[in-house]
Amino acid sequence: MEPDFLEGIDDQFQRLMKLYGNGRKNGRSNGQPSVDDRLTLEIVEAVQGFSIGQKEQVLAYIQSLKQKAD
Repeated sequence: MEPDFLEGIDDQFQRLMKLYGNGRKNGRSNGQPSVDDRLTLEIVEAVQGFSIGQKEQVLAYIQSLKQKAD
């Protein structure tokens, strides 16, 4: 999986989660992954078999969600 793709998804989800009060600063402190970390991992696992074009579509969709949230 391309590092830029993973960074892009992670960045977008971090922003979305912070908008709704679930960012890393509000995450769990007991060593368990935060909700956004688990969600990012699930998404990354789901798109591993996608082509580069499909991955770009997923990233574009995530970015559009951010724009709608703003």
